[in-house]
Amino acid sequence: QGLVSGYNDGTFKPDAAMSTIEALLFCARIPVLDSNTKRLIVTDWTDELRMVLPASMMSWAASDLSVCLATGIISMDELSSLTNRDGLMSAIPREDVAKYLARAMQLAPMAEHLTTYTLDFADTSAISQEIQPYVYVLSNYGIVKGDEFNNFQPKSSLNRASMTSLLRRGLEFMTARGISVELPQYTTNKW
Repeated sequence: QGLVSGYNDGTFKPDAAMSTIEALLFCARIPVLDSNTKRLIVTDWTDELRMVLPASMMSWAASDLSVCLATGIISMDELSSLTNRDGLMSAIPREDVAKYLARAMQLAPMAEHLTTYTLDFADTSAISQEIQPYVYVLSNYGIVKGDEFNNFQPKSSLNRASMTSLLRRGLEFMTARGISVELPQYTTNKW
């Protein structure tokens, strides 16, 4: 369905650690956009991306990163910070995946407005405070799960196979609940 991609050599490398850029590109494919809408988004964000992305990434990452920026998966400040500290190619921690995935699934407003919640992972205290609401929402809906010892392992990396499972569960959840990404600045709806 075009949600995940492999490498130029034809492999998928399921056990390889996801880099931050790969996770963002996978999350960018959650919003189902027609080619015209995506083209408009890319046009709007290309100049800003050129200011923060290395030139070598523009050809293969700019399109999906434009979608990330337009849909709120990541902010320009967050992207700039990652680029400045060479974080895009680093293995992404599980807790950061939770934040980006919740945003891609349009669950960020719910997470950001939580005032009370209880996380039941054995290692809850290791999850960054600002990311705990995202983890809670995804956990509550069965999208993220703990390991056999009920640890979330927030600072551990995530492999490509696990990321694909998260995407599948996320998309199934969105479909079951009729959640779609709306971009009023790019589309017009008749309701």
